[in-house]
Amino acid sequence: MSSFHSFVRANVRTVRRLALVTTLCGTGSLLVAGTARAQSSDGSMPGRPVTFGIMGGFAHTPLLDAQAVEGAARVGFNASASAEARTPLRALRLRADALVADWGPDRMGALTLNGLLVAPVRWSAVPYLSAGLGGYSARDGRLTAGYSVGGGLRLPTARRTVVVESRVHVFGNDQFRRLEREGGLGPGAVPTRAVWLPISLGVQF
Repeated sequence: MSSFHSFVRANVRTVRRLALVTTLCGTGSLLVAGTARAQSSDGSMPGRPVTFGIMGGFAHTPLLDAQAVEGAARVGFNASASAEARTPLRALRLRADALVADWGPDRMGALTLNGLLVAPVRWSAVPYLSAGLGGYSARDGRLTAGYSVGGGLRLPTARRTVVVESRVHVFGNDQFRRLEREGGLGPGAVPTRAVWLPISLGVQF
């Protein structure tokens, strides 16, 4: 608990900015949803079997993971590009993502394939859940396997779909494996790493 309080005190400005941006994004999302025109029932662009998107937002590494890489927990940024395809099941979509995230002491790149479970109802803001697998590269550039889970909202407009999303990525800690082979594991070392993308805002077209 003391380490959490130390993190909040050291990053109070960043936390305040994150809260402000989150509030602004939420307000903007409600405005967009209120003026949205009807599209397909899953919130995607109508009549298109494949859609593309771009997204960006915050990235945060938990304290435990930061200790494992000998750095302080920080808030950084993420950016991604995606291609999404329909399936015969109306509520199920497949999405491939290319993602980069940077939070100061370290950075991450990933290629993931995700399944999206989209609410099959005609709402102005359409919720969805996501889960996927992928390859992750961090710190020394070696590729490790990992997975992600998350959720979001689709906010359809006349020509584009605005997306608000939150996801967690968990992947293998290659540094842990190296230290394990060398017999130099410390008390804070963990076999996996986690990166939280608390809020990302994107456009699907």
